[in-house]
This record gives sequence, structure tokens and C-alpha cells, in this order.
Amino acid sequence: MLLAIIAFACGFIAIPMVHNVVLVVLLFALINCAYSVFSTVLKAWFADNLTATTKTRIFSLNYTVLNIGWTVGPPLGTLLVMQSINLPFWLAAICSAFPLVFIQVWVTRSVAASEGKNAAIWSPSVLLRDKALLWFTLSAFLASFVGGAFASCISQYVMVVADSGFAEKVVAVVLPVNAVIVVSLQYAVGRRVIIGT
Repeated sequence: MLLAIIAFACGFIAIPMVHNVVLVVLLFALINCAYSVFSTVLKAWFADNLTATTKTRIFSLNYTVLNIGWTVGPPLGTLLVMQSINLPFWLAAICSAFPLVFIQVWVTRSVAASEGKNAAIWSPSVLLRDKALLWFTLSAFLASFVGGAFASCISQYVMVVADSGFAEKVVAVVLPVNAVIVVSLQYAVGRRVIIGT
């Protein structure tokens, strides 16, 4: 999980420094893949370490915070782009450091119980022989090329039918409105979720 966060931050740090389209595409693929890994591991950690009632609240809170980010991000990104094209990337890299701090401060390390003297010693080479894991990783990496965020899809469409200035304005309005509606409905519905139903 820590490597995924570091890869995520390094991708955002590197994008303003490169001037090659292929490298930018590869860096965005790295960012999307790293986020997928981080998100999956975080949800698995929640599922393994929290009680049933706490899980519901934490998953709901996680989703709400993500949507708040989608609410605040586009207008903030638009303001930053007006100052410098690189500022949104630097801000994303700085913000991606927060999970590193949170993990070091609040996450307790769990030690796997040994299965006795004859327990097999784990080795990273086990991962290389796991075909399901390799296919899953490859598919996540390939999907990161095409499975981008809603923001990139709508901005590309608007740029085709209008100019980039209009696209910035549309994204800065549509994404926050969408996120506000999702956050308000998510909280209202999430409060009424009853465990076991």
C-alpha cells in the first residue's frame, strides 16, 4: 500500500517535468494503477480490521470524503490552472503524502500468526508464480489506460464540440454539482443502512 502511494505521488511529481506524450500517458497509467491498488488494499484493511458496525460507517465516510474531493477538486484545479498549468499536479503530489502520514500514525501493524515450526517461509517469488494475481495486475494496468475519471471523459467531449476554455468551465461546474448531489444522497441513504439486510 505504501509503494502504491509513493508511485501515485511520484507520477504527479514527474508529469510537469516530462515533455513526451508517451511518458505522460505511462505516468497517468501508473497513477491510475497505483490508486486502484491503494483503494483495494485500503478497503481490504477496513474489512479485516473493523467491526461490522464500524465498517458501515467507515465505508460510508470514505465514499463521502471521495465525493467531497470531487466537489472541491474541479473548481480548485481550475483556479490553480489559471495561475500555472503545473500547480494541480504539485497539489496532487502534496495531498498524496497525507495517507503516508495517516498510516504511520494511526494504523497498527498486524503480525500474521505463525502456523508452527513447519510453516512455509513467505517469499516474493510466490507472487510471480500466482497466475491469477498476474492477470489481475495486468488487467488493472491496461484498464488504467482507458478507465479514466468522468472528468477526463466529459472534458474531452466538450473540447471536441467547443474550445478548451469552455471545457474548463463545464468541468468546474458539472463535477461539483454531481458530487454535491451524490454526497447528499449518499449520506442520507448510508445512515439508513441496516447491517444484515
